Amino acid sequence: MKKMKKIIIIILIIIVVIAVINIYNNRSISPKKYNEKFEELPRAELYVSYMLDFSDPKIVTDYYPYVFVAKVNTINHIEYRNPIKMEIEPTGLLTKTIYEPYTIYDITVLNNLKGEIITNNNIRLEQYGGVSQDNKFLTFADKNMSFLKENYYYIFFCYSPEDTDELAIFSSYNAIELGTLTDETVRNRIFEIARIQDFNTIDELYNGKDNEIPEINKVITYKHASMTPIDIEKYKNMAESQGVIDFENFFPKKNLSKYDVNYNKKE
Repeated sequence: MKKMKKIIIIILIIIVVIAVINIYNNRSISPKKYNEKFEELPRAELYVSYMLDFSDPKIVTDYYPYVFVAKVNTINHIEYRNPIKMEIEPTGLLTKTIYEPYTIYDITVLNNLKGEIITNNNIRLEQYGGVSQDNKFLTFADKNMSFLKENYYYIFFCYSPEDTDELAIFSSYNAIELGTLTDETVRNRIFEIARIQDFNTIDELYNGKDNEIPEINKVITYKHASMTPIDIEKYKNMAESQGVIDFENFFPKKNLSKYDVNYNKKE
């Protein structure tokens, strides 16, 4: 009888320990403030394959609904989402919950190349990736992606997740660095080009862009791509070669961001 009680007590202790571990693993993960030391951590990159060549300015500009020049003001914090439970013991009794990191930034959009995001306001941008919840490694979509730099300007290619209506980026293809733009003449020239609405003017600049400095050259290239008509037949052929039957789903469904000037008109 005493032996039986002892066995029952041991079983109860095991159950309590497992319950405590599971509660700990499944607890809500609080946002984490960014620390420069995170940059020194080893990386654990994902393997991501793309159906399209996003290094092509025309393709990346056609694909994403929002393209704009913006300044990164601050790296705000890292959030943890999409919990995945993993077994850490062969019987499956003990598990560990890991989360995907998302880094949140405060940015200011200066000029839209495509889409209508509000300008000259402090808004939020979320980036897939960041430091793991245990501070042991960094996770980003590819080897060329890392934390964005504060006080740097970028050309962003963004989408808006349907569950948040935020602005989001995923890989290094979604952020083209322009630097700090400390030269006021260069900065003003970039903003001037971004505001041009006449295609012939942009086309002329594009054909002579080799005479421009690199940062201005990038803006001309993507501005030109955003204003060049979309060749639907080209993308239909690409979709067919990739085995995509439903062409309507070849491009992501456009979801209005909460920072879109038309968001309040959304039905």
